Amino acid sequence: MFNRIGASSSGWGKWVVHGVVMRAMLFHIFHACGRALAGASLCLCATSAEAADIPLDRAINLALSQNRQLIQASHQLDVSQADLDAADAGFDIQVTPALTEQRVGGTVLKNYGVTLSKKLPTGGTVSLSVTRGDTVLPDGVLIVQPAVNLSLQQPLFKNAGPETALYPVRAAESKLTSSKRRYAQARQDLVSRVVEAYAALHELDQQVKLDVVNVEQTTELSRITREYALVGRAKTLDSLRTDFQLDQVRGRLTADQQRLTAARAELAELMGMPPDAAFDTDSVAWLDYQSLDSQQAVQVALSNRLDYAQAMQDYDDTLQSLSVARNQTLPGVDVTVGYQRYSSSPLPGSGVTAGGGAYVGLSSDLGGSYASEKAAVRKADAQRAAALEELDLMQEQITREVQQGIFAYQEARAAEEIALHAAQDAAARLQLARELFHMGRADSFAVTDAAEALVASQSASLSADTDVVRAGYKLSLILGTLVAPPDELKPRS
Repeated sequence: MFNRIGASSSGWGKWVVHGVVMRAMLFHIFHACGRALAGASLCLCATSAEAADIPLDRAINLALSQNRQLIQASHQLDVSQADLDAADAGFDIQVTPALTEQRVGGTVLKNYGVTLSKKLPTGGTVSLSVTRGDTVLPDGVLIVQPAVNLSLQQPLFKNAGPETALYPVRAAESKLTSSKRRYAQARQDLVSRVVEAYAALHELDQQVKLDVVNVEQTTELSRITREYALVGRAKTLDSLRTDFQLDQVRGRLTADQQRLTAARAELAELMGMPPDAAFDTDSVAWLDYQSLDSQQAVQVALSNRLDYAQAMQDYDDTLQSLSVARNQTLPGVDVTVGYQRYSSSPLPGSGVTAGGGAYVGLSSDLGGSYASEKAAVRKADAQRAAALEELDLMQEQITREVQQGIFAYQEARAAEEIALHAAQDAAARLQLARELFHMGRADSFAVTDAAEALVASQSASLSADTDVVRAGYKLSLILGTLVAPPDELKPRS
């Protein structure tokens, strides 16, 4: 589906194990908390059983096949293809029937036949006409006059040559290629949005599970603190503090559940599914760019970026426009060669004899100062210079984006390591606070503060892990390798 330079195990995957370790460490805070945790785990498993797991690659495939906006964008390809077909039709054989009838005095002149013509890539036109003329004299005598004419008309200067003659076709081909690139870019952007939404949804899902455990632990701590206050082992202030903390963690759980619902609806919309679709996310592998060389990455981007390929095509289009504009400043001289044959005089009593033969003609439409044509040349040349400058700026922009993407990825990896260690330290702190609380050497403040620090550090670690996933896929988008485009749409060497 998409190219990857490399992948390593997901931090989300290790959080499944890490979460088990954390729960085991917190399990011993109070013996009754274990039963609550078991019940919560069964509840979570039952909920997960109702929803199907959708891994990231399947979510991307669903989006690419069902996203409404992408389907709408694909219709533009049909429009561009129709424009190209219309331009190509100009070089098809044209069939033109003819029928005329005249009355001159008492004579009736009828002429009917067919003309076949075809435009040539050289700018000329070849035509063949076969006609029959019937002359009915006043006395009723019928004179039949069949005729055949084969001719070739070719411009010598203006409008001569394939570059000018085929310009409409090549312009239509260029528009079709641009439409294909826009569609391919829309696919890449959609994949990037799916990855972003999927990562956010998975992070929120894990966060809600942490919130559930936190609510259960804080509820148990609040209950035991109130019991300790009754026997003098804790102060009333301790009980009030734990109750306040319980309200906070419940509010956090409710808010995260609402955010989870909104995030799931957003991802469902990207995948072309109903907003209320039920599904679960899975762990995501990191894209490993730790050893990616900056210069190598720039070359990869210049070989795959669709916007860079479009900038190159825009420059080529300005070169063609400039050539055609210069051609229009040449004198218009057309030469016609042909052969015609008729069996009798075109009109009875005229001096034109029957027969016919080869002929050569020359026509011209020499203009004056060609002021408008020269202005068109200056305009086309200015567009060429602007397109060339845009191409150079695009190269510099891609180089900067690649360097910034690599730096952001490395920064995210470093932040993830720091956040993981911080979560481990917070877990150790909570275990120590719990032991001191049981020994009577610390109050519930130390336990609640340590629990809050653990939840905060775990949330930060989840967020940091998600940032690594985002940074990796964003770097892949910058390199142009997130979704491999067709070779004909890539930048030329």
